[in-house]
Amino acid sequence: LEAILDTTLRLSLTTAALLLAATSALLAADDQKTVYSPSKTVIVTDRAAPIMASEKTLASVPAGTILVYSKEEGNWLLIPRFGGWLKRENSLPIEQGEEHFTRLIKMQPTAAAFHHRGNVRLTLGQLAEAATDFSEAVRLEPKSSSPLVNRGIAKTGLGDNAGARRDFDKALELSPNDPFALVHRATLSLEEGNLPAAKA
Repeated sequence: LEAILDTTLRLSLTTAALLLAATSALLAADDQKTVYSPSKTVIVTDRAAPIMASEKTLASVPAGTILVYSKEEGNWLLIPRFGGWLKRENSLPIEQGEEHFTRLIKMQPTAAAFHHRGNVRLTLGQLAEAATDFSEAVRLEPKSSSPLVNRGIAKTGLGDNAGARRDFDKALELSPNDPFALVHRATLSLEEGNLPAAKA
């Protein structure tokens, strides 16, 4: 009986050790699982990417929009800003964006490609390069307010407040109700201590 108990105990300990090793291996493999974007930040590449919840479309997000996600589930990314899911295939990890749009620019230098690369560079903190891309987008599409607003944001970060104000003002001439131009111009006025201009 003592020999049987001893053998049973050894088998139990061996089984426990094998289970522990298998669990450790699975956890290590899970830790090494590739994430879509290390920063959990993507740029939308689809012209009108749907954000979904169940079968319902919550929003349609234009190309060039930068989004942060909080969770990956299969081919889907959870976007807290909208409370819904974006398909991976409608985006690129921000870490791959600059290379992607540089290739597009070499093939066909459009305002959109420069604008999108500028968005990537702005997000990555490459302010001077972003401002250059936005300038090229403005040159190619002078009636669009978005590249002006984004160039203004880059110029603010570079300390060129006068240049930023000119860009926000020009954007508002083109699109008087542009919320981003209004907010950034007001923020700039507040930072400069000009409360009356911030309220305008």
